[in-house]
Amino acid sequence: MKKAIFNDTPGAMFISRDTNYTSVYTWSALRGIEKQNGCVRFMPVKKGPRRYYSDILHLNPEQCKSTYYDYPEEEEAWLVTPKGKDFLWERVDEQLKLLKW
Repeated sequence: MKKAIFNDTPGAMFISRDTNYTSVYTWSALRGIEKQNGCVRFMPVKKGPRRYYSDILHLNPEQCKSTYYDYPEEEEAWLVTPKGKDFLWERVDEQLKLLKW
């Protein structure tokens, strides 16, 4: 079984950016996050045999900055939780890379 990180904080989101892409993926932290094997790509945890891509929002850099006040670098994944009118960004990609497959 693949290792993943989950978070049940209300309103928390995972935000990730793949190698060589400027847009980011964002989804509810309740879905969890996992590193796809063989590449630097972070996605929501699959539910059964399928990954529900309809749950994923694609944001361009400007949309990400205007919504979450920041923007990840290539190959980064973050847990973003609301803190009043601001957001707390916690980097999770290094944790995911250390988990055993």
